[in-house]
Order: sequence, then C-alpha cells, then structure tokens
Amino acid sequence: MNQEPRIDIIAAALADRARARIVTALMDGRAYSAKELAFRAEVTPQTASFHLQRLTGTGLLADYRRGRHRYFYIGDADMAGAVEALMAAAPQDHLRSLPPRARGAFVLARSCWTHLAGKLAVALAERLAEMDAIAFRGGSFLPGPQAAALFHRLGLPSDTVAEPAAARLQPGSSPCWAKPCLDWTERRFHLAGRLGRSLLEHFLAQGWLVRLPEGRALAATPSGIAAFRDLLGIDVEALESAVAVERQAAE
Repeated sequence: MNQEPRIDIIAAALADRARARIVTALMDGRAYSAKELAFRAEVTPQTASFHLQRLTGTGLLADYRRGRHRYFYIGDADMAGAVEALMAAAPQDHLRSLPPRARGAFVLARSCWTHLAGKLAVALAERLAEMDAIAFRGGSFLPGPQAAALFHRLGLPSDTVAEPAAARLQPGSSPCWAKPCLDWTERRFHLAGRLGRSLLEHFLAQGWLVRLPEGRALAATPSGIAAFRDLLGIDVEALESAVAVERQAAE
C-alpha cells in the first residue's frame, strides 16, 4: 500500500508545456477566463478548456462562476509556493531571449501569487529584518520590536501586526503571518504569507507600484521610488541599475 503523497499526479499535470504556462500566468494572483488563458498558453480555447479541466481536477487551480463566465485562479498558498519553488529549480536560459526592458522589469519587481517578488522584494525583506520589523523564528517570520511603529509609518492597518496572536490561538485556521518564499530570479528569500499580501496590496493601493500591461511584472512609480527611499531606505534606482548590469553580463 502506497503511504506517500501522490506527487506524480501534480508532476504529470505540470508536465505539459501549455498547462505549465497557464499555471505560471496565474501566479500574478489574479483570476482569468479560459479564453484569456488560452491566449497566454498559445493554444486554442478548446485545448485550453481541456487543460483547465485537468488542472482543476488535480487541485492545482480553483474556479468560480460569475453569470455566464467562469474564471480560474490559484486558490491555495501551498500550491503557489510549490510552483514558485519549481520555478527556482527550472532551467532559465531561455529568459535571455526576452526583450531587455521586459526582462529587466520582471527581475526588478513582479507579483508572486499574492505577494511581491523580484530584486525589490528581496531588498524589502532584508530591510525589514535590519529595521527589526520582522524576526526569523522556526521557519517563519514573527513581528520584531519595531514592527508596529514601522508598519504604522508605512500606513498599514494596525491588525497587520496583531494577526499573529489570533493565529496562534487557532492553529491552522489561516495562512502564516509571514514566511520566506524562495525568489527564483534572485535565489534569495522574499516575504509570503499575510504580511507579504498586505504589503503588495498596500503598495498597489498607494500607487507606489503599478502592474504592467502583460504578465506579472510591476513598476515603481516616482512616488513609490521616493517612498521606498524615505520610509525604508531602499534605493529602487540602484536596484534598476543592478538589473541592467546583470543583464549585460548575461548577454
């Protein structure tokens, strides 16, 4: 009797290139129709429907209906984390063929399901640790002694820090407050969990970051560049320069 998890089922679902493209497209944290995902995967709508049935059947994707329309999304944090980990292990040589501007934007900042990824996200996690806003304990992050003051200064709601206490009273009732997620372009950790989600939502709501028209890439606005510098000591323009240097070295 097999007593091990059936990872072969998930592996088989992702083994098809079109299905892999569908799943990675959904790593921006949004929901899309079958037609939109067919375009992303470069297959016909009929073929996309077949793939989506396979992906929802394995639990990789979830779906919901609004009127006549059906939308698909990644609804499980563990599944999103597994996909990001696979991205870190996957070959990346093909990324050199991307247009320089697109490659640079993607490496600098992008959405990783519901949280921020890329060079900016790694710098953010490291800076929050340096400022004692977060502390790494037992495989996840907990609020540091300066968490309340710093998050208040950023404009985040007070329950951003208060949530971990409630979560400890009911283990498993909600996602981890903050945990490390391996960034597949940087090979270092950025922030996932409720804190990571709150930060990305706040940055977008404040207009510090904006989504680019296609894909998961994000761009820092002038107000965002100033906010990251003044409130967190993160030099976004220096990160952009580092991306350009790395790009030239890879070409």
